[in-house]
Amino acid sequence: MKRNGLILFAVIIIFGLLMSGCDILPITVRGGGWLPYYGMQENTEDLSEPVGKTTFGFTVKCYNVSEDNGMWSYDVKGHFQYVDHNNRIVISGKVTGAEKMDGGGTFRGEYLADGETGIFHVAVNDGGEPGANDYFIIAIEGGPYDGYVNEGFLSGGNVQVFPANPVQ
Repeated sequence: MKRNGLILFAVIIIFGLLMSGCDILPITVRGGGWLPYYGMQENTEDLSEPVGKTTFGFTVKCYNVSEDNGMWSYDVKGHFQYVDHNNRIVISGKVTGAEKMDGGGTFRGEYLADGETGIFHVAVNDGGEPGANDYFIIAIEGGPYDGYVNEGFLSGGNVQVFPANPVQ
């Protein structure tokens, strides 16, 4: 039951934040680090203790932002890598969309694993330097890891959000 609540919370947060565009602002969001995984172990429903470690790294850039008759256009480029060491899950793919938000950003893209494709949705928050109170959420849709969710404050690493060069 607790796990379903976490999944619902993460899905609401991520999909609530995933709007089109880059907030009409050229930005770069990058980060890397690790956080515990509190998912289910076999034969237990205890989510109070971490059961593994996850690592991640990403760079996302929104650039070439322009407006024409009230319509905004932009380009997004980036790459994302995520590994859940306990569950042997590897997500790696090109970032295809992004959105800036106060103190962080959201991004999404497509991954390929075991011959199946899926979509990763990620939200991050830069809580301060160096890596103080940075937060990370991932939710997977489709593919062999459909329904996978993990979130939490970083135990190590850093997330950074800063203005980007408007033309890349």
